[in-house]
Amino acid sequence: MEGMASGESRDVAITLPDTWDPPQLRGARVNCSVTVNEIFEWELPEVWDFAAAPLPLTGPRRTSLR
Repeated sequence: MEGMASGESRDVAITLPDTWDPPQLRGARVNCSVTVNEIFEWELPEVWDFAAAPLPLTGPRRTSLR
């Protein structure tokens, strides 16, 4: 939840979507308690390295595609 710190709790009211199952709860307004246990950031590889890894390209041919 944006703006929350680790260990912080907050009550949030949400409306369930019209596609929710069971159908009796579709559109219902519900209260949820949310607690942030941990804050972290994912470091993902660059798209090129991930996508090109299985390709048999090497040397100038590979770097020219960047």
